[in-house]
Amino acid sequence: MELKKKVINSIARIPVLKDTYHEYSYIKKHYREISLIDFNLKKKNSEVQSTLLFTSPKCASVYLGEVMKRITANTQVTTIDLETHLNKLNISIWDAKEHERAKISNAFVPHGYFYCPLRYGKFLDFIPNLENYKILLVLRDPRDVLTSQYFSFGFSHSMPVNEKLKENFLKKRQMIKTNNIDDYVLQKAGELSKKYRAYIETLVGRSNVKFLTYESMVCDFHNWMDAVVEFLPFKADPETISNLIQEANFDVSQENIYSHKRQVLPGDHRRKLKSETIEILNKEFHDVLVTLNYDIN
Repeated sequence: MELKKKVINSIARIPVLKDTYHEYSYIKKHYREISLIDFNLKKKNSEVQSTLLFTSPKCASVYLGEVMKRITANTQVTTIDLETHLNKLNISIWDAKEHERAKISNAFVPHGYFYCPLRYGKFLDFIPNLENYKILLVLRDPRDVLTSQYFSFGFSHSMPVNEKLKENFLKKRQMIKTNNIDDYVLQKAGELSKKYRAYIETLVGRSNVKFLTYESMVCDFHNWMDAVVEFLPFKADPETISNLIQEANFDVSQENIYSHKRQVLPGDHRRKLKSETIEILNKEFHDVLVTLNYDIN
């Protein structure tokens, strides 16, 4: 096994084979997305209702995707990482052409799939019948999201593959480096509040939607996981759930702005932002914080 790993790594470093190797690795990892999105090959005879997991960047979305992939393993449900594959195809949900919009909409099937993570409410525009899906909504205190975005987009986050997203990312990183954290969060607050309000108006309160917080996940993972399992439309393997609970670790021994896992504890905005900045954010997000039951003080 060790020899096989060394050979693969050696091949990956050979210039003439490098692109071929990476393409092979991608296909091996994302063949489900390729089958569904590129070739419109949909599962048949699945009676399990599909699930959508909506969230936002800086809400542990990568971790959520990994957890849900393990939960759906060896079930009738196939996990789909739609965003990653759309980036690979260089398709942006924000300015998709007509045929690209059709491709995205056709990828949503009401039975047999678990779409996770969906980080942007814009995806709601591509799903005509939300009532046909089970929907998990996992959000974090928006003030902490803005704080985390500053450090992630400015220092630690890797650049996206999608050329359009990469260009926007580099502009965002440059903007962050010319501003302090208080200026940044105030500039981005309106954009995020609009996104959260869209989630609230479209999803919160629906009978087929379960809202869970990032904070409950990192502070009480066991109960958070129990709530997820109870809501899912299929039976999760008890051993898998037990392993996930035992393995969950959200501790950060020392904060490092260049680390992807920089800080996970709730309330980081209080430790990083000026009091006057927090006061402005409290006003901007007041209705959001009240609806999602976050402390405004």
